[in-house]
Amino acid sequence: MKNLINAAGILSAGLASLALATSAYGQDSSKRWTVGAGVRGFFDDNIFTRPDLTVGGVDQKVDSFGFDIAPTVSYNVPLSQGNLDVGYTYGLRWFENRPGNNTDQYHNFNGSFSHNFSPRYKLSLSDNFALSQEPEQMAAVGGGGLIPFRTEGDNIRNSAGALFQAQLAGALSGELNYNNNYYNYDSVGFEQALNRLEHLFGLNLRYQFRPTTVGVVGYQYGIYDYTSKALTQLSPTIIFNPQSKDQNSHFIYGGADHSFTSRLLGSVRIGAQIAEWDDYTNLGVKSSNSTSTTTPYADASMNYSYADGSTVRVGVKHQRNATDLFDEASNPILDTEATTAYLSVSHKITAKLNISGSALFQNAKFNAAGTAIDGESEKYWNLGVTVSYAFTRYLAGEASYYYDNLDSSLFGATREYNRNRVFLGVRFTY
Repeated sequence: MKNLINAAGILSAGLASLALATSAYGQDSSKRWTVGAGVRGFFDDNIFTRPDLTVGGVDQKVDSFGFDIAPTVSYNVPLSQGNLDVGYTYGLRWFENRPGNNTDQYHNFNGSFSHNFSPRYKLSLSDNFALSQEPEQMAAVGGGGLIPFRTEGDNIRNSAGALFQAQLAGALSGELNYNNNYYNYDSVGFEQALNRLEHLFGLNLRYQFRPTTVGVVGYQYGIYDYTSKALTQLSPTIIFNPQSKDQNSHFIYGGADHSFTSRLLGSVRIGAQIAEWDDYTNLGVKSSNSTSTTTPYADASMNYSYADGSTVRVGVKHQRNATDLFDEASNPILDTEATTAYLSVSHKITAKLNISGSALFQNAKFNAAGTAIDGESEKYWNLGVTVSYAFTRYLAGEASYYYDNLDSSLFGATREYNRNRVFLGVRFTY
């Protein structure tokens, strides 16, 4: 009962305080600076994303009330031939009932720069840095597999990108792109399996068949370099080395971008991914030849602005992704072949009332030759809904609900979990 009374006070404080940032309410596109600050009360029924099990008489699943404070600042500079945007969010999350340290801090920095050299040539640069514990904040920007587990510690993810676009001749144009993802986890287990540096180089050729239709053919080359130096002694003669998961990938694809109407846009890419492991080991012995596999690659999405202030986006992506598992039966678990489907909707009910929702489903099949989990799969669901009401131009109330579910039969179902989170607060943006 004491916890419920304390929680009621926390949630009431959330309504009476300034709130979480990045609100669309009250923002003026002509302003260079946007600032916000606030707090939300919350309840989380599984703060460690653990299974509903009891070990030694202790429940592994722990729930807690708490509050979340997140000031933010962003800066926009219109340039004569482009644009510059930078933003930063600091978060402090306090848990009323968490063993050990009951406070989390997270940071997110994002920046983008674009420059038009001429009507034919354009350069775009971007960077997004996150220091966090929550899985959704550690996911790579612009795609990639989502590791569904919360991880304690100061975990770092940085996503950077560069895109050069050129009008070559007539209806033919080209794109050169480079993307980089860096991951650094504190936890030893996650460090071995996930600490890595990813490079993705790409070339696309685009042809304008019609004013509303562009055909695309492309190639990308990916380098996935695992950086952990933590070795695991599996037996007197077998040592697991994270570098055995190092991978090179070739992506070959074709597709199209099409404007069905001025409000409905679609994009599709279909092809193949050829993955190669040069340092593959079997029972601790490095193979004399590299191992490789070819799998489908697909990336399709559709955006629909069905009314003023209301949009829907739906998409699906299929490719190989990293996994938090690293070894089973003295053989490396190299990666997963994952299909991710997603949906996001934002609906403007009235001038002041807005509702938004999102859904994500990921099915990941493990690539671990010589082990019991080779070909086994895990399914992950993430659902969320937020209702916002603008009291004034600068002040908005917000209520959110998020649901996470990992369906897994691996290791006696000790990985699967359910998680419910409720947030309630207000936010100020100027």
